[in-house]
Amino acid sequence: APYDFVLCSDCLWQDNLYDPLAAAMATLILREDGDEDATAEKTTRCAVAFQLRDEDNNKFFDVALPKVGLKAVVSPIDDILSTMHWPKAANKWDHGETLASYFFVKEIVPVDADSDENAEGGADGAEE
Repeated sequence: APYDFVLCSDCLWQDNLYDPLAAAMATLILREDGDEDATAEKTTRCAVAFQLRDEDNNKFFDVALPKVGLKAVVSPIDDILSTMHWPKAANKWDHGETLASYFFVKEIVPVDADSDENAEGGADGAEE
């Protein structure tokens, strides 16, 4: 694989770019057996880190990824968020929720991946 891991951060704000992003991830993740250097041990892993801003984020996970044979798997980040130093604006967070309610990291995997127990729909991880 050309890369071990690709992290896309804060890239889900223009829904007209969801399909090209999903296609690029599929190119990296869904390598055919005939592809040069394609081996089961050498596949690129991809993740998306994002802040939930509105329900349009769901289109990437619920529409664009399935079109190319991919899905999102939750990556819990509560422990990571609690260790980060946030700007003053984030320190004033008082919505009765944790920052983990708005910031997410999801790994993108093939639809036929063996582990379906962590597969999640939508940007917020809610099954639909």
